[in-house]
Amino acid sequence: ADRVHGDFNGDCTLLASDASAIQAFLGQREEFEQSGQGSDPLDSYVSSTGQSCAWLSLQGNPTQDIMVGRGYVDNAIGRPRMDSSDVDHILRTTASYYRLLSSVQVGCNVSSIPTSAAQEVQVIVHLVAFDGTGGLKAADPSYADVYTEIRIDPAPSTQQYTITAGR
Repeated sequence: ADRVHGDFNGDCTLLASDASAIQAFLGQREEFEQSGQGSDPLDSYVSSTGQSCAWLSLQGNPTQDIMVGRGYVDNAIGRPRMDSSDVDHILRTTASYYRLLSSVQVGCNVSSIPTSAAQEVQVIVHLVAFDGTGGLKAADPSYADVYTEIRIDPAPSTQQYTITAGR
């Protein structure tokens, strides 16, 4: 069977049961998130269907957040941050309110401004939407709004940016 984004329980479908599986797993991982001690339970996650792989584990974090700052310590820093917003994201995806990110491409391009020596960053995202049967389909851009956060570290000396949205 094909891999389905958001399928955390390993049954090759995206359903509310995936949100339930994420919610159940949050309790198993809470001590690691708070203490940063030991190994991340996500690395040894086994789904209810007996499957275990890195790709499957990542489906529990559809928001693709990572643990940084504000109270995360030691081994927890830089690891996927799973919380109730991921449960909510899966539920809203199955209700066709949200989309899932299937891939991201980032590249540097020559500036579109002829006299500029600066490079431009181009970000291309591919989104998928719930198909109503437990599978996914390409998201219709007419019905998908994309919000992004861009962090530049270290920040450049000038704060002049131009951001454009495309197709």
